[in-house]
Amino acid sequence: DTIVIYARPGTPQPVTPLSYCSSEVIPLLTVTSNIPNAVYTWYETPTLVGTNLFLTQNSFYNMGTRVVLRDTVYRYYITQSINNCEGTSPAQLDVSVHPLPILTLSGLSSQYCQSDPVVTIVGASNRQYQSSLFISNQIPSSVSGMLVNAANNQISMGYFNPGGENALTEKLYTVKYIYTDNFGCKDSVYKDVKVFPLPRVSFNTLDTTYCTYTNFKINLFGNPPSGTFQGPGVNAGEFNPLVAASSGFGNKTISYSFTDINGCFNQSFQTVKVYPVPTASFSVSSLCVGDSI
Repeated sequence: DTIVIYARPGTPQPVTPLSYCSSEVIPLLTVTSNIPNAVYTWYETPTLVGTNLFLTQNSFYNMGTRVVLRDTVYRYYITQSINNCEGTSPAQLDVSVHPLPILTLSGLSSQYCQSDPVVTIVGASNRQYQSSLFISNQIPSSVSGMLVNAANNQISMGYFNPGGENALTEKLYTVKYIYTDNFGCKDSVYKDVKVFPLPRVSFNTLDTTYCTYTNFKINLFGNPPSGTFQGPGVNAGEFNPLVAASSGFGNKTISYSFTDINGCFNQSFQTVKVYPVPTASFSVSSLCVGDSI
């Protein structure tokens, strides 16, 4: 009888990217060899090499999608066989899967008035920084000037301007923070923000000038009602020029302020001039009957 002894084949060569992100669809892991018609066997531990406890017997292995909460390395051992002879030197393939960055977005309230000042917003991540971006549906953009904290590269700052668009009606904006970590894993977090317009405030038109007549008062009517009048000579919804002149004659500014149900405040102003009542006098010398005056 003739006995044919075959040499065991060497180590196959894996060809695949080795780093992915959680929830990402991982492409097929593949191996190649210079041996035609080789049979490849994939194992999860080196102790199983040579047994039947394998994952697959193809040139590829489908990892599918892996969801991880921390950096995780999946290690595979691949052998190749020819003529039923399995190699004893498996290739080792490490596939790293990284969790998505955990993000926070702070500094934003759920609502603002258009008169509120520009707000600094802060985005933070538990992972090292590759790039980050704040975006908003406000036009013109309310989020700009993004900065990265060079101390730890995990903090980003942006700005939200409630009065950026100066809209006449209530607006809903979505401020979104997008972050990519140093492994290329990207995630985002967002917050919806309402911006209310300022109330339209006015009051009845006053004359441009008034004289300080005794017991002369002008009623004041604000719109919307239930606001507050202020200014020299103003009391209980009335303007008294005589009282206003107690601090001097000339220009006097009267204001009407109103705060709506959203807490948004606005004012209207009018300026009037207050003059003293002129003093009239005359004198008569001795006259005779028939003299002309």
